Amino acid sequence: MSWDDTENFRMGGSYEWPALDEVIQFRRQVRKLVLDVIERTPLELPITQDSPWWAVLMGMEHERIHLETSSVLIRQMPAHLVQKPQGWQYAVQQHEQGCQPNRLLRVDPCMVVLGKEDDYPSYGWDNEYGHVDASVRAFETTEYLVTNREFLQFVQGGGYTHPEHWSVEGWKWVGYKQSRHPMFWVCSKGCKSGCGSRLSGYSHCNLSEELVAGEEYAYRAMFDVLAMPWDWPVEVNYHEAKAFCRWKGPDFRLLTEAEHHALRNEERQSKSTEDDPAFRDDNDANISFLYGSSTPVNLFPPSKKGFYDVRGNVWQWCEDHFNGFPQFKSHFLYDDFSAPCFDGRHNIIMGGSWISTGDEASRFARFMFRRHFFQHAGFRYARSIQTGEERSDPSVRLVSTPVYVYGMGVPDNPVLLDESKVKVHRHPTTNVQYLQDTEKSVLEMYQHEFESQNESHSNLLNSLLDQLSQHRVEKRRAIHLGCSAGRLSFELTRHFDEVLAIDHSARCIELANKLKSWMQQASQGGESPSLPLAGANAQHLLRLAKEAIPEHLTFKQFTWVSNEVGSGDVVLFTALERFHNPKAWFRRFREIVNPQGIAVVVSGFEWNEDISKDLMGEHLTCVSKHQLTNPSTWVTVFKRTSTLSSVR
Repeated sequence: MSWDDTENFRMGGSYEWPALDEVIQFRRQVRKLVLDVIERTPLELPITQDSPWWAVLMGMEHERIHLETSSVLIRQMPAHLVQKPQGWQYAVQQHEQGCQPNRLLRVDPCMVVLGKEDDYPSYGWDNEYGHVDASVRAFETTEYLVTNREFLQFVQGGGYTHPEHWSVEGWKWVGYKQSRHPMFWVCSKGCKSGCGSRLSGYSHCNLSEELVAGEEYAYRAMFDVLAMPWDWPVEVNYHEAKAFCRWKGPDFRLLTEAEHHALRNEERQSKSTEDDPAFRDDNDANISFLYGSSTPVNLFPPSKKGFYDVRGNVWQWCEDHFNGFPQFKSHFLYDDFSAPCFDGRHNIIMGGSWISTGDEASRFARFMFRRHFFQHAGFRYARSIQTGEERSDPSVRLVSTPVYVYGMGVPDNPVLLDESKVKVHRHPTTNVQYLQDTEKSVLEMYQHEFESQNESHSNLLNSLLDQLSQHRVEKRRAIHLGCSAGRLSFELTRHFDEVLAIDHSARCIELANKLKSWMQQASQGGESPSLPLAGANAQHLLRLAKEAIPEHLTFKQFTWVSNEVGSGDVVLFTALERFHNPKAWFRRFREIVNPQGIAVVVSGFEWNEDISKDLMGEHLTCVSKHQLTNPSTWVTVFKRTSTLSSVR
């Protein structure tokens, strides 16, 4: 992923943004659909994850997230292109008593519980559920969030010009962005902005003398450039926060997720929402849009342990990688909300910000961003209190699984803590699809599909063609989900004008695209191209190249069936066992199967009515199923229920 995060590339092709009129029309359709669901669906309390109302809550909570992320983008846009709404209120710049120097306060050893109970009576995102008992050792951390004033010392001390303060990844980011100060600070030196595309040349660092009033920096708020609020928390990405810690001293680091819990007042007494500050009106915190900006770090009273802004104001970067708790389960309505980020390259942020509402303001909220991303996020610095042990143990949880990225391989992801002094706890990713995406597994797929002597692919293809004939399905466009290394997808090109082959595995799609390129070159004659895989059987590939039509085929990597997939006359789903939550994919079938088309599911088990209803819902009906041998495989065919009803 590029540093500027503006690319629209989706694996296998460029993503074209729809026209404005199309977006408006789509919004109207969605609004009508949601209102219809609300009006027609009986409301039964409590709303559980199995309730149809869970989808309504999910949509509302997702809009809350978009509200916050959009506000960050607005702050990066030219101020003259945005307009402050009537009644928008920025906070005071300074507490009447001023802000005292940032002291380090001790936190005694304690036990904290991470995770949310499945039956807790409020909405939650998938990554919140689970249970981990964490032992927090003694540590000390700052009384306040780091302010703009405190961070100024780092800037003026040459923090952005000394590589020794930065990780390798962080220093690359500094060089790419040519950063001299935090993103939302404004100077007069024309610094590179965070915008991309048509605004990539824009810089908000064009400070006028009138605004500076003798100061070197001003501050970009939501809709205006303000005099610098020195007592507000600084907003930085993980790299900047980490560099400040290194500059502060060799033992300083960021908080861990468990340590952030240790700063709080809360004690779990019941499964009542009264225990969650998100459901109370008496919160002494800058959260839930109390203001339209950050506030001085000492404006609200501290926690019982003496720490200010444990919740709200700005999110707080943590040392932990984002990962699910043990026995993580995604919800089929949003299978890829969290799991793609369990890759060791996303760090946790905790506590919420001034614009966090709903679940984001909950005590269970745990979100994440890549380390170079900007949010309304700041930090506290911390250090362990040595107890005579060889290494400190701040209960930091890191992802140990190397995750392959299309076109990049497995990027370097070094531990950003000194392991000679700090113990880290490594855990495999809870995204099982990442666990399966290994060099060995993809090689085995290739060998099974392209070099084994079994006839399974031919038998399956013949079975599929029989079903197309029986149901009089046109052969314009096929969608193959779970394409693996691509053998069956290549076979389909002889029978369809267009084939879209999709898999969640970066290694599979990368290999499939290499095979496609090899076949295209080989079919043109002349000098034989290099084999796409060491040890591959060139004769087998040449035979397939002569029969397939690679130009009809597109391979793409997706973590879910998005709107970009479009629709097909046949939707084929294979390799179900490789998917974490196949139900999430099945529930999109009614939108991607053409009205007169069919969906074909290849599985190692026989489908019955209960399985069909659970995975497919009411919108597709099983019309036939039969068993293939060698190996034993069930082929189950579905048609849209509405199509069958109209025929009857």
